[in-house]
Amino acid sequence: KEECSHFPKKKADVFIAWIRQLVIVLFCYSGIDKYYRFLKAEKLFLQLFFYKRNIFGNMTVQSKEEATKYIVTVHEATDLTNAPDNDPYFVLRYGNRDLKTSTKGAAKQCTWNEVFEFEEQAGGGNILEIFGFYKGGMYMEFFGKASILLSESFDGSVELVDPSKFGSSTNPSVKISLQKIDPNGNQLTKKKQNPFECWTKLTSCFLGICNPTPQ
Repeated sequence: KEECSHFPKKKADVFIAWIRQLVIVLFCYSGIDKYYRFLKAEKLFLQLFFYKRNIFGNMTVQSKEEATKYIVTVHEATDLTNAPDNDPYFVLRYGNRDLKTSTKGAAKQCTWNEVFEFEEQAGGGNILEIFGFYKGGMYMEFFGKASILLSESFDGSVELVDPSKFGSSTNPSVKISLQKIDPNGNQLTKKKQNPFECWTKLTSCFLGICNPTPQ
């Protein structure tokens, strides 16, 4: 036996329906014009009620989507040129953003332990470039470049190569650690890439064998 879909099922609905019928009867006894005014007012109220419910009841607050975060630590550099006015520093480049370390005094080995945080950029690529410079007086000298992939965590040393001095027996190296953090604060990848694996992947990407996009 089917029930009428429009029949009020809840006690509150039944009570409201009875009150409405009572009001209609009272307005009918007061005059047909007041009855029509009541219906018009009721219709206007219902339209306003459902309009507000559709606007505010279904409204969802959308928070800004957070991006993946990278935390890079520059630990130390070795095999530097220890000469007067050869004060080393590094520039980390990702996308259109450059992050600079402090400048240390000239020495064969220098320690920074400086931490940098940056977010993933649309079109920023999948590679972090590390540039090494010597500062002396009014000039600066480039002494090498290295790259690491951002798709995997990294903890190790990379060799800084100056293309104009390619084949040099001794090149400076810098110890870097990288963490990739998702918007919820979890480390996305715990696999560590070693320098040889990183260099192999970068070479393959340069030759067009792979597509360097975030995994």
